[in-house]
Amino acid sequence: MTAAKVALASEPLAYQRASPGTAIASEDVEPSQLPWPRRSFFVRDLLSRLGRRRFGAETALIVAVAAAHPAVDRIKRAYNRASPPDLPLHITLLYPFVPPQRIDETVDAQLREFFASRRAFRYRLDQIERFPRALYLVPRPAEPFVAITRDIVRRWPAYQPYAGQVAEVVPHVTIATRRVPQAEIDALSAVLPLEVAADQAQLLRLAPGGGWSLMRAYAFGV
Repeated sequence: MTAAKVALASEPLAYQRASPGTAIASEDVEPSQLPWPRRSFFVRDLLSRLGRRRFGAETALIVAVAAAHPAVDRIKRAYNRASPPDLPLHITLLYPFVPPQRIDETVDAQLREFFASRRAFRYRLDQIERFPRALYLVPRPAEPFVAITRDIVRRWPAYQPYAGQVAEVVPHVTIATRRVPQAEIDALSAVLPLEVAADQAQLLRLAPGGGWSLMRAYAFGV
């Protein structure tokens, strides 16, 4: 499995929240060390099913985070080894989604209509939180993202968040999957909150070369 695919496929590994003050796991921590009773079955099952898919046949619906900051970019470049350069900072709406070869004019029109019915909204990134293997920014309010994911799943029930392997969708902006020095975290905290507008969704494709590329952009309503 390529790093590009792992960048989104491995997101569920982070969903067990760490207790306050818990250090982020370093890159050499194995999944078996995570405090998750179902971790072995989960990892084997998810990676097995993702690995059986035809390479390049992955899509994801995201909201890209347009308003970044040099402190965020610096941490992402240095400490997010799972994220390829062509995958923007984002909040995942749904992954995996309809395979790219099935995105025809009908699905495209349905997606355009779906997102046009959603009102654009503003949110802020005002807090840094930890999953056991990731550092992320918390979007507030989170409810609009949860509602969009819920409604996408209702419209396309064959595609569940992270292949149905998470019980709760936690909107987040992953910025690091390795240990981040406290000085870097402090520098980022000093520039929060970041005000951001959510006014479009993006449909990304995992390209044959292994990178994520933009297939479509869908504007929210006003």
